[in-house]
Amino acid sequence: MVRNVGTCAFALAVLCCATSANAASKEEQELLRLEAQYAKSLLAHDCKALSAMYAPEDLLRSPTGKFLTKADLDEGCKAKTYVVTSYVNHDLSAHAVGDTGYVFGANDENSTVDGKNSSGTYRWIDVWHKRNGKWQLVAGQSELVAK
Repeated sequence: MVRNVGTCAFALAVLCCATSANAASKEEQELLRLEAQYAKSLLAHDCKALSAMYAPEDLLRSPTGKFLTKADLDEGCKAKTYVVTSYVNHDLSAHAVGDTGYVFGANDENSTVDGKNSSGTYRWIDVWHKRNGKWQLVAGQSELVAK
C-alpha cells in the first residue's frame, strides 16, 4: 500500500512538472520567436521594430564593454553605427520564469561598427520582461568568441 501511494505521488509530481513545462515552453517559444525577429530587424535595419523591442530601462553591454541604453541603441540605429549584412542565430536556449525570461545563444554575423569590420561569432544572453502582455528586452550582454 505504501509503495502504491509513493508511486502515485511520483506520478502526480511528474504530471505536474510536465504541465508546468508545457506552459513554460509556450513562453520560451515566444522568446525564441522574438530573437528571430530581432535578427530579422537587424538585417532589415528596421529601427522602429528594434526600438519597440527595447524596454525604456534597457541596458546592453557591447562586446567592447561599453554599456548602451535604449537611447544609445536608437541613436546608433538611425546613424547606422552598427550595420549587419548577415546574421544567423544558433545554440539558443530560452527559459521563462513568470514575467521574466532569458535566452542564451550565439550568432555568426558579418557586420561593421563605425565602419570597422566586426564580423565573427558572438555568444550572448538577452533578458526579457513581460509587461502588459508584451515581452521587451531589458538587459543583454555579448562577447566575441575568440578564433
